[in-house]
Amino acid sequence: MSDKEIIFGSHLLESLTTGMYSDSRMIFREYVQNSCDAVDVAVRKKILHPGEGRINITLHSDTRTIAIADNGIGISSSDFERVMMSIGDSDKRIGDSRGYRGIGRLGGLGYCKTLRFTAKFRGENIISTLECDAEEMRRLFDERDSGFNRYTASEVFMMTSEFKTKRTDEADEHYFIVELEGIKDDNKELLNYSVVKEYLSFTAPLPYSNNFEPFRQKIHIHAEKLKFRIDEYDIFLNDEQIFKPYSLNYSTSIGGDEIFDVAFHDFSDDDGNIIAWMWFGLSCFRGVIKKGTLMRGIRLRRNNIQIGDEYELQKLFEEDRGTNYFIGELFCVYDNCILNLERTHIFNDSSWSVLESQIKQYFTELKKLYYDSSRAYNLFKKADDPYEGLKARADIEKLRAKGGLIRKIVDRIETKFAYKAEIYGTESYTQKYTPRERAIMNKIFDVIRSSLDNVTAERLIKRIRSTLK
Repeated sequence: MSDKEIIFGSHLLESLTTGMYSDSRMIFREYVQNSCDAVDVAVRKKILHPGEGRINITLHSDTRTIAIADNGIGISSSDFERVMMSIGDSDKRIGDSRGYRGIGRLGGLGYCKTLRFTAKFRGENIISTLECDAEEMRRLFDERDSGFNRYTASEVFMMTSEFKTKRTDEADEHYFIVELEGIKDDNKELLNYSVVKEYLSFTAPLPYSNNFEPFRQKIHIHAEKLKFRIDEYDIFLNDEQIFKPYSLNYSTSIGGDEIFDVAFHDFSDDDGNIIAWMWFGLSCFRGVIKKGTLMRGIRLRRNNIQIGDEYELQKLFEEDRGTNYFIGELFCVYDNCILNLERTHIFNDSSWSVLESQIKQYFTELKKLYYDSSRAYNLFKKADDPYEGLKARADIEKLRAKGGLIRKIVDRIETKFAYKAEIYGTESYTQKYTPRERAIMNKIFDVIRSSLDNVTAERLIKRIRSTLK
């Protein structure tokens, strides 16, 4: 073996900072997932009770500063320098943590003048800080490119970084804070509240919105049955807690639609072990969900952090538009799931190949589902036609006879057409009421249908109608 020293040039450090991400917003995902890991460790060590973890993201557009703070485990003063100087040598393990390479923390250097890390460990009276002069680091990169000097990655890091400590009387506090000061003009989107909130709404491991009841509960119950937990964290942006923005109603290319139930599908390997599971909203699938609808698409997730964007699974549908009919999530749960640095896709190992094949096969079934749903809707339009009605009703029953999800959707579409009859007063009991009163009745029926199973809901509605006649 050679005794010559291996030199890691500053190009390596530049690649891990200014060249780390194609989308500057990814720094939020990187720092948030590190905070989530810190909260998890604090819970495991009983420093925090479950649910006490909190991550605060603060955007100061006036001072061009960003801060990401958590009340997780922190880092002890004796370990702080070692941990912060261990680039690409993380103590984390695949499967146990969201981040595991130990390089993501450098990502912020590409977007600010100064990057600062501050840590406090419970039981200590010392606050540890690492401050990195990102502007000077970029100057050294330029100096290297001009041929003036050639520095190693270690030399550049040490020349632009300073460790500090100070004492505090708050021994019980524990936290980790990342601060990016002097956000560059080219990256002003990092200070835009709406842009950051939209990005985190799906990328971060957030709870479902209250607007998604009762289906968020059904999703958690399904995960628990599989012995998996959906990791959720209380994350605040400028003191406002943020959630996954799932809701029941949305717009399509041909009108409004709504989720009336959720369906599930589990994927297993050859030994019967669950490797992924998914949920998706059941609707009338009236058309492609409008572009710009935040919750559109079946999102691929690992540890409840989104992989790629809404189009990540598009290629697994037979039609490119297929994913745009659906709202849902696919959770990849096998242990050796490895992501690329930007977490835009999963490495194509044998486990992913098995899963990808199964997803393609199931997405073929989903294509049939939205085709049959569209056909059913069109058939109901013809159901009362004096010439085409008889055949249309027969074809509707053929679709209903398939059973499964399409039966539930046909039943739902049928109620939608019944609504129209109620709204226009074609049923005897509705003729006694004003349009406003009929609209209120229909809203009540909507609540009943979304709260109860189909059979119970229709039985109750039928009884109400009979009473009102």
